Amino acid sequence: MFQYEEYVYTVYKEKSFTRAADRLFVSQPALSAAVKKQEERLGFKIFDRGTPSLSLTEEGEVYIRAIERLHALKTDLGNQVMDITSLLSGSLTVAGANFISSFVLSEIIERFTALYPGIEVNLIESNSKELESFVIEDKVDIVFDYTYNEEFIRGEPLLRENILLAIPSKDPLNGRLSDISLTSADIRIGKHLQAETPAVDLRLCEGESFLLLKPGNSMHHIAKALLSEAEVNYKTTIRLDQLMTAYNMCGLGMGLTFLSDTLIKSTAENANIRYYKLSSLHASRILYMEYKKHKYVNRAMRRFMTLATELYS
Repeated sequence: MFQYEEYVYTVYKEKSFTRAADRLFVSQPALSAAVKKQEERLGFKIFDRGTPSLSLTEEGEVYIRAIERLHALKTDLGNQVMDITSLLSGSLTVAGANFISSFVLSEIIERFTALYPGIEVNLIESNSKELESFVIEDKVDIVFDYTYNEEFIRGEPLLRENILLAIPSKDPLNGRLSDISLTSADIRIGKHLQAETPAVDLRLCEGESFLLLKPGNSMHHIAKALLSEAEVNYKTTIRLDQLMTAYNMCGLGMGLTFLSDTLIKSTAENANIRYYKLSSLHASRILYMEYKKHKYVNRAMRRFMTLATELYS
């Protein structure tokens, strides 16, 4: 019976009998016969085979949701068993964007694996849109990201990042702003957080070339909001995937950009960039530790999040 359920669910996920058969390592005729037998046992059709793309019937939709609840129960059982083993064995899957994985998660994972060598930690790197779906579909235990869907996901704040304007040192604009510019050493000691440190007027960047990340990235939305708020007309000739790429290109003199103090403090000194404090509600963001609502938070998950909080409090 359970084998038939897995067959049906795989067909649903793959949206194709052919792809599902390949994934299950069975022939397509055998898979089709198994699904048909399950439909006969249930007394209703699960799939509407009369549509161009394989879709669920109304009864099939209810059946699939029931299978997903069974999957969740199995996962919770495994999590609770892991608790009993006192973190001597098991696995934990965490995820974050490339920048977060490199500069935040790597340190947490290093600390966690040193304390609990029996727990296998799997790290997934992706973009914000995919990260949210990973949580909802139970593909990961914890996601580290800047936004989340409150209907399905619970988020615990880890750290607040402050956003700064980064200008290549050779840009003439620095000459007009020399009295308020900051170095990465200044950022490391928190000078940009001091009330007496003056903020830059973004309107002075009128007509400048900016290095922006692609839509879907948290820093893309922040940059657009900051520039729109200041009513700055700017140029951009390249869209980037990674914040670290924007940092490196800025250092090469290819344009202005916006960077987080987390990145600036985590990288080596770059004398080719000057930094400027921003005075805007858009100039900060919170990194959250996120997990699915109503999910059983096992000891490995809780301990990982506790270590993260201890590191970044």
